[in-house]
Amino acid sequence: MKNVFILIALSCMNMIFMHYYIYIGHYMEDVLLAYSYCYNMFSICFDISVLLLIFLLLTELKVKASIMLTFVTSWLWSFANVFYVRFFDQYLTLSAFSFANQLTDQAVVSSMMAGFQWSDLYYPISLLCFLLVYRRTAQRTLSIRRTAVLAAISLCFYLLYYPTYFVYHIAKSDTRGNNELLRRRIKGIWDTGAKNSFPNKTRFDAGSVRILAWEFYDVLHKFELQPEQKAAIDKEAADLQWRVSPYGGSCRAKNVVFVVLESFLSNPIGLTVEGKEITPYLNSLVKNDSVYYNAHVRPNITMGESGDGQFILMTGILPLRDKLTVGEAKSMTIPALPQLLRQRRGMKYSEIVTPSPPQIWEQVHMNQVYGIDTMFCNRDVLGSVVDYLNDEQLFTMAMRSPAHKHQPFFSMVLSYSTHQPYREPIDGSFALHDETLPKGYRNYLIVCHYTDGWLKKYINDLKRKNVYDNSLIVITADHHAHLDALGMEGKITKELPLLIINGNLNIQQAWKGEMNQLDIFTTIVDLLGIETDWHGLGNSILFPNYKNSLTDQAWTLSEYIIKGKYFNQK
Repeated sequence: MKNVFILIALSCMNMIFMHYYIYIGHYMEDVLLAYSYCYNMFSICFDISVLLLIFLLLTELKVKASIMLTFVTSWLWSFANVFYVRFFDQYLTLSAFSFANQLTDQAVVSSMMAGFQWSDLYYPISLLCFLLVYRRTAQRTLSIRRTAVLAAISLCFYLLYYPTYFVYHIAKSDTRGNNELLRRRIKGIWDTGAKNSFPNKTRFDAGSVRILAWEFYDVLHKFELQPEQKAAIDKEAADLQWRVSPYGGSCRAKNVVFVVLESFLSNPIGLTVEGKEITPYLNSLVKNDSVYYNAHVRPNITMGESGDGQFILMTGILPLRDKLTVGEAKSMTIPALPQLLRQRRGMKYSEIVTPSPPQIWEQVHMNQVYGIDTMFCNRDVLGSVVDYLNDEQLFTMAMRSPAHKHQPFFSMVLSYSTHQPYREPIDGSFALHDETLPKGYRNYLIVCHYTDGWLKKYINDLKRKNVYDNSLIVITADHHAHLDALGMEGKITKELPLLIINGNLNIQQAWKGEMNQLDIFTTIVDLLGIETDWHGLGNSILFPNYKNSLTDQAWTLSEYIIKGKYFNQK
């Protein structure tokens, strides 16, 4: 019997390792309260006891077989979550399984595996310990009475949260004598809305079984946009105080060109290492008095990485926090930027040049949502046998685009080479040897130099085709690079760059402090003077006194818009 308890304890340890790896890795969105640690332990015990109960029923109450299945399930779940969080900064969600073919994509897997840490040795060690004890465990069948006791124990672990929560809040000084506040907090026990606002913290508190049950409920339960929720969106959309500036409409360019650089931080721009400029071309743009540059764009992506970045830039809407946004958004109607350009400015042609296969992050469906007609991808490079194009192939393909023949046009170019992992330098002609810098960071700077060179060639090609002067060119990043992969956690920021060329805006007056990725859509709509009912949920940076747009209300309204298919009803 002792061996049985050891095996169950090893199963619990898998879940403990998963949760505390994510906690120690600073992936929590908010500070944990004192009761969170207790409830985490109750949830782990509840998860393992529920798994054991399920496998007992499936194996006709055979103890050894059900314990083996419980351990294997918890071991695989823990392993998957630890490696997933390194790439997506989130626990693994049910919605991610619908993208299983993309999560096993070579680029994603290599990026996740590149982050190997010594703590990962836990997994082979725990598996070895389990096998050693398992071999010495006798076969036995559990009685129905003891199975019922196990079910009761599972229920007890579930219920233990409530008195813990109650005691914590009733003991807090601010609830003494404040019965209304106490009632609200007790009512909060049953409030599951926090799983959307703080998904990692909620999963730490509630464990895996409860969260998966909630997610199954979300799949089966169609979200209905309530009248008060629709009214809140209408009211926010109509508030143009910080969205339409007196300086808007100054850009007369016919074409709009978006260059979205993969995982590109502001940090390399202007940086010199060993006397070498990392991004000489971008540096020259920054020094140009007619180019707007902001080095302090905060990324607003959640678990969707590049898909989220593109979604924010094209729609001015924040992504979902509890599931992959493109899975929900692919069936939406949205007044995205290409749609607005076609309807309001007579755009004739729209394209996207992407380095990846067309199915990645639902690109084919999202092109339809955004209003992008033509896609060039890895399949369009003659003789290419790779899944992802490097930036030489990508920008060369972009330079062969027929967009210049169909003015006015919209073009979005997505780069790739600065995607992790950063194991080896990509550009043999440019080397960095400074041993004081982590190897991953040196390789990242080298690839930034490589991308900078191809960006220059692409922009020069626009000049050669005589479309440069008549094009609003926006250069930014889809999201930040993972600082732990660079070995620079705590040493540099996650801020992204934003450059606007030919915007005809007052460079000195425009805001250059901290801003959000969300603001880029709103700013472009303002800059072009597009008359529309939808300016996004961001704020325009053409105001000299910018107002922060990343609020709880913006997150909530974005969720209503996406899950409630708000624009489909208009």
